[in-house]
Amino acid sequence: MRIVFPTKDNMSYISHSASSIEEAEFLTVLDVSDNDIVGVETLKNQKFANNEAFVNEFKENNFDAIIVPKTNALPLEDLKNAGICVYNDEDSQVILNAFSDYMNQKLALA
Repeated sequence: MRIVFPTKDNMSYISHSASSIEEAEFLTVLDVSDNDIVGVETLKNQKFANNEAFVNEFKENNFDAIIVPKTNALPLEDLKNAGICVYNDEDSQVILNAFSDYMNQKLALA
């Protein structure tokens, strides 16, 4: 499973979540297997011109979920239709803490 966190910093899983996808400079991607982080990738946020390009990027990179504090800038229906789950992390916390909340089913689906 590949989980995306929009971030301002390039500090792996100790980065803080950006408050929205628009604010994010980076996308920190956790590769997860059997509830463990097995890889971390940081991508520059390309700030896509349209929803279709955004969703296509997620599909091409095999992203399964995105965890973000504010979902208002996301094409929620398009992501859901593509099989990508969107979770709301209202606290804009450190990625590792948000991941723990996700694993403990403390985050709500948007």
